[in-house]
Formats: sequence, C-alpha cells, structure tokens
Amino acid sequence: MRPLTSLAARALGLWLGAAASALAQQPAPPAAPPAAAPAAAPKEPPTAAFLRIETGRHSAAINRLASARGGTLLASVSDDKTARLWDGVTGELVSVLRVPVADGLEGALYSVALAPDGSR
Repeated sequence: MRPLTSLAARALGLWLGAAASALAQQPAPPAAPPAAAPAAAPKEPPTAAFLRIETGRHSAAINRLASARGGTLLASVSDDKTARLWDGVTGELVSVLRVPVADGLEGALYSVALAPDGSR
C-alpha cells in the first residue's frame, strides 16, 4: 500500500469533515415501533437467497461515522445494511460487517461507535 499524497489526504479530510457535518444536521433515526404482542410461534428465518453485490464502498446513504486512534481508523454504517472499517490514513477499506438482512428494516444500522484507542 502506498500512502496518499498530502493533497489526497486533505481531500479525504475535507470529505470526512463535510460528511460529519451533514450527519450532525440529520434528524435522529425514527423511533422503533412499539413492541407487538408476542407471536404464538417464532418467526422462521428467510429461506430465499438474498443477493449482495460487493462494490468496495457503501452502495447507499451513510448514516453515521465514528473515528478512533486520532482518525487513523474510521467506521461507517449505511442504509446498505453494512458496517465498514476504513484506514483513515490511506482511505482503504479494512473490513466489512454484513448483518443478517431481509426486506424492510431487518438488518438496518443506525449508529456506530469505536473505543478511542481502536480496540473495540
């Protein structure tokens, strides 16, 4: 991996600053619907296949960002129902967390947090 040039690093910093400002101005996610009465039988997991295409980036709006280790580790969650870890220095994708999903809100991610030292 080669480090980003200072111009690219500044551009990434400006983009992250703009994204953080835009996220700070967004209204809070909708409150969870009231709990329904317990069903007689537990809901079975989906049996149909669910196609996901890996693009190397989020494929929908980013809901929240978090940073750790002085901005060298970034985390983002998106409406594409993934959480992604990014190297804040190079801008490269480090890891993707794909939660179980189904149609509707199942698997939706609204927030993300990292320990300041990046350990969690």
